[in-house]
Amino acid sequence: MRARSAKALAVVAACVAGLAPVSAGADSAFPVVSIVDGNPKCWAPQLAPPLAEVQAGSSCSVPVGLSTLSPAPVGVKYRTVPLDHPPADYVPVQEAQLVFQPGATRATALIPLVPKPPLPQERFILELYAPAGAALGRARAEVTIMTSAR
Repeated sequence: MRARSAKALAVVAACVAGLAPVSAGADSAFPVVSIVDGNPKCWAPQLAPPLAEVQAGSSCSVPVGLSTLSPAPVGVKYRTVPLDHPPADYVPVQEAQLVFQPGATRATALIPLVPKPPLPQERFILELYAPAGAALGRARAEVTIMTSAR
């Protein structure tokens, strides 16, 4: 049993160092990283109705979870994929990385919002990819940014 645990830790360390990918198998000893909500919604903070002006520096926060505690850091990259039209209400994310430190099971993917958004709502896909030290669970979710009054 100790040999298997030592081997698993060595593979996790290699993955975190970027040396090897992790694949999820039925007997995987690795934690699973997933988007927590399958259909997250972000309300863009506004100054005051009827203004639809997003406060500078605002971002859409999408929670990402790790299935179990890990003794080593776990990483996963994320990006946005636009739906229907070029992005107008948010700044596209080509590549960003989340890191779960040992003992952490939650992290937040941040997508910057655009001041004075032109659309009352906009949708995009948040996609997780290239995990290090973990397998992928729910890797995609459709996110809706709402900019009209609640």
